[in-house]
Formats: sequence, C-alpha cells, structure tokens
Amino acid sequence: MKKVAIGSRNPIKIDCAKKAFRKYLPGIEFEFVAESVPSGVKDQPMSDKECILGAKNRAKRVLQKMKANYGVGIEGGIVKVNSQYFARAWVAIVNEEETIGLGSSLSAPIPPKFMKLIDNGVELGEANDVITGRKNTKHKEGYFGFISDNIITREKGYIDAVIMALARFKKSEIFES
Repeated sequence: MKKVAIGSRNPIKIDCAKKAFRKYLPGIEFEFVAESVPSGVKDQPMSDKECILGAKNRAKRVLQKMKANYGVGIEGGIVKVNSQYFARAWVAIVNEEETIGLGSSLSAPIPPKFMKLIDNGVELGEANDVITGRKNTKHKEGYFGFISDNIITREKGYIDAVIMALARFKKSEIFES
C-alpha cells in the first residue's frame, strides 16, 4: 500500500487528489492522509512561479511530515497574461526520491469586477463569495464552478491537474533523458 499525503485540509483538494490517484493509477492501494502545511508564498499567489513554488513547498513539507510515499501540494493563484487575469492552480507531487511531477488546471478568465476586490487584498475565493452572495465557495465549487455554471468545478480542474502531475510517475520512462 502506498501512502499519499495531501498538504491541505481543504475537502475539495483532498477529494480531488484521492479521485485522481485512484482513477489514473487503478489497481494500486492507497492510504490517504491530509495535513495543513505552509506554502511559503502569499495567501493569494499572483504568478505561475509563485503558485508552483507554493505547490512544491506543500508537497515536500507534507511528504516529510507524514512520512509518505507521495506528497501532494495544490496551489491556486492568479496569472496576468498581457492585460487579462486568469485563475489557475498548480499541483506538485513529490515522491521519496524527491522526483517532482507538475501539472496545472485550465485557466479561467477573471473579470475586472473581481480584480478590483483582489487588488484591495481580497483572495479570489473571498471575492467569489462577495460577488455571488454565497459562503465558503472555495471549499465547494469555487470560482471555476461559478464562472462555468458548474460545468467545470474547482474539483474537476484539480483532478485534471493532479493527473497531469502524476504522469511524471506513471510514464517515467519518457521523462528520463
């Protein structure tokens, strides 16, 4: 049995990691544990570089803390491309040999109404709550769910990103030089 440590207590992040591992690596038995660990980046990362660093930090820290076979870090953030802002998440998975797999979610456009709140120090999840009039959406469908009318939920985006990060391990032969 392989132990997978997820660097978050967010139920969406935990559930998506479990689903992705089971779907992409069928036939392997996993024990999943979750523990909140610091990302080492701002609460609202504002670049791919910052998101990747946060995801790697979470994956490495939870791997060591929980003495697991794999550590999973998921870090959502905002990226500016030309004059448009996008929400996207990065996933880092690290194994005991310190090999790192990376994957990202799709990118969802963020309109100016949201960016005004974010520019004033509000995280995207909180901005989503303010604009939608709902509570704690980042532990539910998230911004992805809101902007896509729940066709693409936060969980769906994260499952895809975890699978892409797992490709480094499942198809390791193509990553070797």
